[in-house]
Amino acid sequence: MPKSHWLLSSTALVSLIAQPLVAADLENSQPLPGPKPAVSELNSKFDIRWNHMFGVESVAAVGSVSIPLSFSWGAQFDGMLGIVDGDFAGGGAAHLFWRDPDTALLGLYGEFAHASADGGGDQTRVGVETEFYIDRLMLSGLAGYQFGDLGEGFFSKTSLSYFADDNLRLYVQHKYLPGDVDHIGSVGGEWLTPINDNSLSLFGEASFSEDDIGGQVGVRIYFGPQKPLIDRMREDDPVDHFDLFLAAASDATGSYEDKDGFIAE
Repeated sequence: MPKSHWLLSSTALVSLIAQPLVAADLENSQPLPGPKPAVSELNSKFDIRWNHMFGVESVAAVGSVSIPLSFSWGAQFDGMLGIVDGDFAGGGAAHLFWRDPDTALLGLYGEFAHASADGGGDQTRVGVETEFYIDRLMLSGLAGYQFGDLGEGFFSKTSLSYFADDNLRLYVQHKYLPGDVDHIGSVGGEWLTPINDNSLSLFGEASFSEDDIGGQVGVRIYFGPQKPLIDRMREDDPVDHFDLFLAAASDATGSYEDKDGFIAE
C-alpha cells in the first residue's frame, strides 16, 4: 500500500474512533460558571401579612417588582396597602442597586408611607442598603434617616440569615427606630413550599422590645423564574422594609391610645 494511502486510511480510522468519544464528552460537559446579572429577569412577588406590635393589629398587602437595568444594576419598586388599628395605611418604596449574586449588593433606598390611625401620620425614609453572601449565610443591612410624624432621626435594620435548606431561611434581626420605638430584636423564617411549582412561601417573625412582645405571620407568592429561595433572594428581589413602617405606626398609635390613660375613639 502506498504511503499516502496508508496515511489517509489511518487518519480516517482515528477520526471514526474519536468522533463519538468527543461528542459524548461535549454532551456530558457543563458550561464554566461565569458572572451573574444583578437581576436574573423581570420578576415580582406579592404577600399578605398580619402584624401585632405595641398592642396594635395591622394587616397589609405588599407587592414588589424587580427590573434589570443593566448587567450589574437593578431596581425594585414596592407598594403596600393595609389597615393599622382599623384605619387605612399605605406606602411606596424604591431600591436602586448594584449586585453580584455571588458576593454582595449595594444600593440606595427611599420610602414614603402614611397611616391614618389616631397618632399616625406620614413617614419618609432614605438610606443605604447592603447584602453580603457567604456560602449559606447572608448578612443584610439598611441604615439612613427618617423624618415625618412617626419620628425623626437615624434608623437601621440588620439581619443575619442562614439557609438551613435551599428553600428554608432562618434569621435573627435588629431594628432601631427613633423616638419611643428604640430597639427591636426579632427571630424569624421563611419556607418556600413545593406548592404551585415552588412559588408559594410561608413566613413568620417574633419580635421583642423593652416594652412589648409581638410578631407577624404571612403568605407570599413569587412570580418569575422557578428557583430555590436562596437563589431568589440573591438573584431576583431584595426584601422590602415596610416592617419598619408598621412598627413605627403601631407604636405611635398605641402610645396615642394609652397616653394619660385615654383611649381614642
